[in-house]
Amino acid sequence: MEERLIEIVADILQMDKKDVSMELVRENEEKWDSLAHVQLVTEIENEFNCEIGFDEVDDIKSVKDFLKYINGEN
Repeated sequence: MEERLIEIVADILQMDKKDVSMELVRENEEKWDSLAHVQLVTEIENEFNCEIGFDEVDDIKSVKDFLKYINGEN
């Protein structure tokens, strides 16, 4: 699951997969702008059949933050 999440992030942010980790933080990556953030949320919801509430989208600050939604911990 984490490997697929990293693949999605690398694809959307147009980064080399080796440069993406669970610790990647939104504010430290210029490619992770608001449009990319919406694309990430949409793709992750579709891929992992999970739901990220509209009011929770801004709470996602790193790649690992997506895990709580993927794992149903929200």
